[in-house]
Amino acid sequence: MKSIPLSTRWEHNFLENQLLALTRKLSECEKWEGQIKDHLREIEKISISLFGRKGSDPLPAVSMVDEEVNVRLFERCTELVSSLQRAVRLIETDPDSYGICEKCEREIGLKRLAASPWAPFCIKCQREIDEQKLGLTG
Repeated sequence: MKSIPLSTRWEHNFLENQLLALTRKLSECEKWEGQIKDHLREIEKISISLFGRKGSDPLPAVSMVDEEVNVRLFERCTELVSSLQRAVRLIETDPDSYGICEKCEREIGLKRLAASPWAPFCIKCQREIDEQKLGLTG
């Protein structure tokens, strides 16, 4: 049974508030993304100044950990920016699809959307996806 779209279930206000929350979070994430990029460039400069050229010798352990942490942060931030952009596009172009799980096509709970307005999956489907990524299911 297909759910009733959020745009018909809720006031236009709800979608406007979600769009505002997404836009704010997107701006914040893009700022973080820039800061992390700057930090990675700084690590690269230090590597070049210490070892003559990028990647010619291993970095000291602390710098390697710092670089790895920043690379992972950058990847997560980039993923979040992409998810935020997708959710904004969805609200702007197809508001009836916003709040519908991309996997099972059921409604995404309002508490989940309030906490993560960019969520493309309901809690149940997200849990299944996470378990598959972690290899917890067959």
